[in-house]
Amino acid sequence: MNCMKRMLFNRFSLGEASHWNQGESRMWQRIFFITASAALVTGSAFAQRQPDPDPLVGRRVITVKPALEMKVFNPRTRQTDVTGTVQHPLLTVEAVQGNYLYVRTEEAAGWIAKRDAVPLDAAVAYFSDKIDKDVKDRDAYLRRAVGWYAKGEYGSAIRDFTEAIHLDAGDAAAYNDRGAARNANHEFELAVADYSEAIRLDPAQAAEYHYNRGVAYFQKGDMDRAVDDFSEAIKLDPKYVWAYNNRGHAWYKKNEYDKALADFNAALQLDANDVWAYANRGRVWTAMKRYTEAQADFEQAFRLDPKSGLLYRNRGQLRLALQDYNGAFADFDEALRLSSPSARLYDGRGLASTGLKDYGQALADFTEAIRLEPQNAQIFTDRAQAWHARGEYEAALADYNQAIRLDPNAAGAYAGRAALWATCRDPKYRDGQRAVQSAQVACQLAGWHEPEWIDTLAAAYAEIGRFDEALKWEDQALKSPEFPSDKLADARRRRQLYEERLQRSPAGG
Repeated sequence: MNCMKRMLFNRFSLGEASHWNQGESRMWQRIFFITASAALVTGSAFAQRQPDPDPLVGRRVITVKPALEMKVFNPRTRQTDVTGTVQHPLLTVEAVQGNYLYVRTEEAAGWIAKRDAVPLDAAVAYFSDKIDKDVKDRDAYLRRAVGWYAKGEYGSAIRDFTEAIHLDAGDAAAYNDRGAARNANHEFELAVADYSEAIRLDPAQAAEYHYNRGVAYFQKGDMDRAVDDFSEAIKLDPKYVWAYNNRGHAWYKKNEYDKALADFNAALQLDANDVWAYANRGRVWTAMKRYTEAQADFEQAFRLDPKSGLLYRNRGQLRLALQDYNGAFADFDEALRLSSPSARLYDGRGLASTGLKDYGQALADFTEAIRLEPQNAQIFTDRAQAWHARGEYEAALADYNQAIRLDPNAAGAYAGRAALWATCRDPKYRDGQRAVQSAQVACQLAGWHEPEWIDTLAAAYAEIGRFDEALKWEDQALKSPEFPSDKLADARRRRQLYEERLQRSPAGG
């Protein structure tokens, strides 16, 4: 079995899967025998003292062989001491001195010989040449797979990992790596199968493999199994910070906010500088409408990582909840500048623009979001609301209907469609009976916990002249402490109107 322990840890924050380019993923296990804390400190200082214009600085490289010798500068002795070997194939260059590169992973940093690494953009060609010379060079397949993976060409990475497995079917790490590539390629069932085989082959690394399988289940949408795997990883390694983080994320997705908070708190007890625990906890506070706590967590996260697009996105969501639409727009705009374009970022900026009544900008952003994720029902619902607000009712109905086709449980789409049918300014779009039916579905899907949708149901009954039902449901909506305070006055006026109409028609219509 190959001695390399290559693991792709898909560390992710709330609402995101993995973020290779933001430093939230790490590929392969750990650098062995390196004193990480000393290396990180001395490496940064050394790199700062010797600014280097070499074009390799800031670029990623792939090591050309396993178990490279790494050297770490010792500031006490002013010597460069050999301290161990690096088994992580993908490294970032921070400085160049002569024939040596100062490189870093998330665990450690130090010097390696320049001849022992190849730039990422040249790696596929380099290892292809090695394979042409020896079609059984298993290490070359593994390293070329790393190159493909880092370039986002997951299918090619999967093929190379598969070839490596054919050459050594007992290498658990190769199954794990192929699972990571399959996960990135959205082949979640196959990823789960690979991680399961890795667990069977190498129980000693089971904590990491359970963690990775938990990520696959999470991305597949199976939160119960994700929780089970993250819990098993924590059982095997009680100090596994990322497992706490991602189990907390899964609890969040299950709306079990207290359990999510407990896991993020545990992660912070293990690592008080874990930026993603603060960011994730901030989103939970936002969902719980505890905005002061959310703001405090995001501020701490920004202190730790001021250039994270994901943090801007998360704070943008908080600002949407606070109806700070200018602030939300600025955050999503900055997130788009710092991050790769994503449907969620365009959708968030579109929601901010809707709040600002800039419907042209909103529609442009929602349309781009739909281009990126054409199966996302929520984005169709969001665009429908912008069409509705702009008075383009045909387009709004088309988007509400498309959202429901994509997701028959899209409660917000049922509610929005009901509101249009019940209250549209253009009488030709009014349809009270269908409004009642659509509003009832929305309320049932939400467990009757959305007071604004209950308010819509009341309006739908009023549209068909059933003022007794309208009054009953309006009263229920107004009893909810969750009813938006800025909409209470209008709701109370509607209630008064329903009551007056009921008095004129005692039979309720």
